[in-house]
Amino acid sequence: MAPRVPTGLPRPLPPPGAGATRGATPVATSTAATPAPAPDAARAASVLASPGPAPLVSIEDAAPVRSMRDIVQGSSLGRLKHLAKPFLDGAQLDPPAAGELRTRLEALGPGASRLTAVEAATALGHTSWAPGLEALGFPRGQGRSYLLAAKLTLFMERSFRGATVDELGALFARATPGAEATFGAIDGDYVRALQKAYPFMPQWQTSPGPKVGDDDWLSGEAVGDTQAERLQNALEELNEISFDMPITRSVGERYAEEKPLAKANVVMVQHVLGQASGLVRAMTAAGLDPAKAEFVGIPYQQGHAVEATVEAESGMPMEVPPLGDIDAMWKCIGEAIDRAVERHRENGEPIVVLDDGGYASKYIVEKYPELQSAFRVVEQTTRGLTEISALTPGFPVVNVAGSYGKRLESAQIGEAIISSVSTVLSALATGLNNRAVLVVGAGKVGTETARAARAHGAKSVAVYDPYLTPQQRKALEAEGFRVITDKAEALKDKFLVVGTSGHRSIDLEDFTRLASGDPDRPVFIAQGSSKRVEIDHVGLLSQSTDAQGRLRRVLAAKVNDQETYHYWLNDGRLITALANDLPVNFQSINSVAPADIDHVMALMLTGAVQALRSTGSGLEPLDEAAQFRIQAQGAGLSEAPPLEGQVAVTVGGRSYAGSLEQWAELARSVGTPPLALAAIHGAFADAPAKSVENRISLDCLGAPHELSNAMLDQVLQQVIDDIELRDQAAAAKSITHPGRRTEFLPALERLVANDALTEEQRAQVSDLVQERLRFVQDRSFRTQLRGPQRPADAPEPRGNASVYEGVRVGSGGRGPHTSLLMKLALTDPRLPQAELTPFLKDPSVLQHPTPVNVFLVKNPRLSSAELDTLASRAFDRLDLARTFASYSRYLFDLTESFAAHPNASSALRERMAKYQALIESLAQGTPLGSDLWPHQLGTQLPQYQDLKGTPARMDAEISGLSKGLRISREDLNQHLARLGLPPVPLA
Repeated sequence: MAPRVPTGLPRPLPPPGAGATRGATPVATSTAATPAPAPDAARAASVLASPGPAPLVSIEDAAPVRSMRDIVQGSSLGRLKHLAKPFLDGAQLDPPAAGELRTRLEALGPGASRLTAVEAATALGHTSWAPGLEALGFPRGQGRSYLLAAKLTLFMERSFRGATVDELGALFARATPGAEATFGAIDGDYVRALQKAYPFMPQWQTSPGPKVGDDDWLSGEAVGDTQAERLQNALEELNEISFDMPITRSVGERYAEEKPLAKANVVMVQHVLGQASGLVRAMTAAGLDPAKAEFVGIPYQQGHAVEATVEAESGMPMEVPPLGDIDAMWKCIGEAIDRAVERHRENGEPIVVLDDGGYASKYIVEKYPELQSAFRVVEQTTRGLTEISALTPGFPVVNVAGSYGKRLESAQIGEAIISSVSTVLSALATGLNNRAVLVVGAGKVGTETARAARAHGAKSVAVYDPYLTPQQRKALEAEGFRVITDKAEALKDKFLVVGTSGHRSIDLEDFTRLASGDPDRPVFIAQGSSKRVEIDHVGLLSQSTDAQGRLRRVLAAKVNDQETYHYWLNDGRLITALANDLPVNFQSINSVAPADIDHVMALMLTGAVQALRSTGSGLEPLDEAAQFRIQAQGAGLSEAPPLEGQVAVTVGGRSYAGSLEQWAELARSVGTPPLALAAIHGAFADAPAKSVENRISLDCLGAPHELSNAMLDQVLQQVIDDIELRDQAAAAKSITHPGRRTEFLPALERLVANDALTEEQRAQVSDLVQERLRFVQDRSFRTQLRGPQRPADAPEPRGNASVYEGVRVGSGGRGPHTSLLMKLALTDPRLPQAELTPFLKDPSVLQHPTPVNVFLVKNPRLSSAELDTLASRAFDRLDLARTFASYSRYLFDLTESFAAHPNASSALRERMAKYQALIESLAQGTPLGSDLWPHQLGTQLPQYQDLKGTPARMDAEISGLSKGLRISREDLNQHLARLGLPPVPLA
């Protein structure tokens, strides 16, 4: 629906003590039956009570001038519910005999058999006949086809002249995804039956064609709130609701025979969005009895069309508190739980709660400590997990929020946040293009929000998160985001600030930091988390309330139900709160498209069945096999035998068939659970090295995947077997590897780089790397003892060689597998300090071009001071004028390692940039971007082939390369001086 941008007129504040107006934090009251009020409730009360004499004129809550669209959308809930009710009540007559009833039904046509009892009774003109029709086999329920009738109505109004009802039904079925999957074949007979059941539908059998010209209902002057206008707008709202969510529907169908929800009392605390009706439909198929269930809407939006559709289709009552009234929602949830408890005491059946935000769990623990065993909860959000972590629930809480499939939602939420922001900004005649944006919080949603802001044209996107690890910071910077660790600096000169941290991110003192560069600059703030946790809303109210008690805010725009306000602070600054500090991404019926949220609703239904069957208490992970079955359907896998070109993989006892491309996508997906990763890896682990199948097995091991301990043990054992088999082959001088066709050392590299492993797992991988490195180094030392010559400067060979001794003896250059182990050991943050210290004490380290030097500088344990020492040691003696390509390549790789280190100072980074510029200008014939200049360290193992051997041999070779000088050292030092870099020795 198009956004509305009303202008405003002043109206007075409410009298003292009247509480919050719509959109402001209300004054909470506490009773024994309701949870404790929010911590800011007392502050809200003091701000909103307007102390002192009655104010004069306030600019608070400016009332919009009602446009034509405002008029026809007024009281939409009542209008929608009116459409949902049977129109032809008629007299309350007892139904005729069964034979006569069948005769009357035959007159309705064959399509009548597809109506519910209430719909068929309405079509016959007497809704009181519904029980008699149920006795004839008509299904119970209210208006199963209500949404279909509404959508067909719009389709018929727009149909081409001369179209028949039969043509209309066929065309609608083809043009509307999910229609026939939900309602079966939509033919002319079914449409004609619906015309009789829903009199608001056009009654023609041949279309007169759409209205044109000045008959447009929005054209011209406002002509009043006519029935036709109300009807038209109601239909437009209903048209936004999706018919079908195929994954959720299929889960409901799997439970249709067993009907596990039939013996349960159900409370749903959910958003009033388009997916709600699809979820209720699927739960009904799984046995939900609407007479024992109810729905409490989270009031981030009103969703009248959703409310009317759910009630019409299922008959389940639905209550949505006023927009933004969180305290009213608490009250509604408490009352719904209380009624469920009453039903439980009558029927003895457990209470299943689908919770979004931990609201219900908190109420249950506080109000019903002795009855907790009767409850089963499914939690959908991370915010809810935070609330539950402070509780000790005596009932199972199935953790959908932490499920692997829920991770797929982050990108969609990030895009929804920025899309909603852009819509409001457009309504205010501005936008994100060429603007500076700050995202507070760099979790999954925050990172995706930053990406979406950049995609929407933001000039710069900065991220503030004090809890980032060095690796996370580096990853964000690699994507081009500026990571700022000082909050005051982060807030300075930002056009838009979006909070996605999940906790308070903009405090009272932060408001004065916004627009600190220019107090007259417009600043917009938006919340991407649940409730009002990100922004100190009460503080914003207090800073905008003047000495006369006037709350100085003006309605800036209204997009559907969302109200955006300008807050005029007492120091003269203007801050615009998008959606009035409620989550900005709940702007319309479909804040996220139902097709994109389908898998999450399927997880919720799966979680409800699991919770119902659970006998435990506390947080419980969602079954991984059930999660993957949902993911597999979304990925297009089949549970049938594999076709040609497909590969079958068994996960959780169930076989799935898919192409290599589909399995590769699942191997990379953040939503694939460890159970499935182990199965996929096992299916492809023996594939030849560098094949597509081998890449699939490796992708299962890398970030961001969490791996089971059993899977990790199996992979590490394969690595050990691989190294030992290679050692045996080398001893026997065998050309062919005697063991597996694949190589498992690349698997070890993936594991080392996987930040998602637990601390215990990372220690296990680290220990194996160091143990295997000592294994190959000891073998190298044994070879040195048997060899005819040994470098004069090499340390005395002995067993159990250290990493440092291995480097000095030259083992770092003896084959790619040894080099890879060296790299993994040197870059490992768990490398013992005793292994690092010899490198730091050796003045010759970094002076010879070997890969291990590049790896050493990447170790995250090196401090800023140690990095400065190593850099000075390296570049004070290295000869930048050498002509051979790999020498320049080595120097460039070394500067990149220094500059990319998380502990590198800004001065060191600047110095490395100058060296890179000079190296690039001197490296004739090897420009950046050629195959001699690797773009990512670690993806290839540079060997720097121009110089080989021990440090003594390297020194001798370097000293004999006088012809390799392209410029004199004097000229080189002049270049260095101009760059502010130290000179190299002249001799």
